[in-house]
Amino acid sequence: MMDFDALIVQRVEPILRSYGFKLLLHHSCFFQFQSNLVELVISFDTRENSHFVQIGSRGVFMYPLDDRAIKELFDPDIQLESASHEQFVSNLNLFMQNNGAALFKGNPGDLDKLRLWVKKDSKEYTERLMKGQLKEAADKAWKGGDYDRYIKLVNQIGLKLLPGSYSKKYEMAVRRLSQ
Repeated sequence: MMDFDALIVQRVEPILRSYGFKLLLHHSCFFQFQSNLVELVISFDTRENSHFVQIGSRGVFMYPLDDRAIKELFDPDIQLESASHEQFVSNLNLFMQNNGAALFKGNPGDLDKLRLWVKKDSKEYTERLMKGQLKEAADKAWKGGDYDRYIKLVNQIGLKLLPGSYSKKYEMAVRRLSQ
C-alpha cells in the first residue's frame, strides 16, 4: 500500500496539472495547489484519520469540500473523508474528472454553489448550537422554578420546534405565573 503523499503525487497531481494547477507547498500529508483561478488544499489528519479538501477561488476564502457538500451538490456516491488513502485518491480522481471537473477548473457557478452551501450549512449549525443552549437554559429554568425565564426561553426557541413535553411545561408555567 502506498503512503498518502506518494498517492497524491503519483495519482492526483497529474490530473491537477492538466487543469493548470501547480504545487505551491508540500509538507507531510499536506498539499497546497494553485491554478490561475483556484486554490486547493488536500491533506490527511493523522490524529483523526481523516482526509480534508478545501477549495476556493484564488485569493479568496477557501471552503471545505466534505462528504456532505459533495453528496448534496455534486455526486451522492463519492466519499472522501473517512476512506482509506487508496479509496480517497480513487474517489477524488473520479470526482475531479466527472461531476466535480467544473469546480476544479474554476467554474464560478460551481465555486459559488459551494460557497453558498457552506454558508447555509454553517448558519444551520450555529442555529442548532444556539437552540441547544437555549433548550438547556430552559430546562435549568424549569428545574429551578423560574417559570418567567422558562417562558421567555421557550418563546425564543419557538414552541413548535420543541418536543411536546415543552408545550405541557409551558402551559403549566403560564398557569403558575397567573396564580
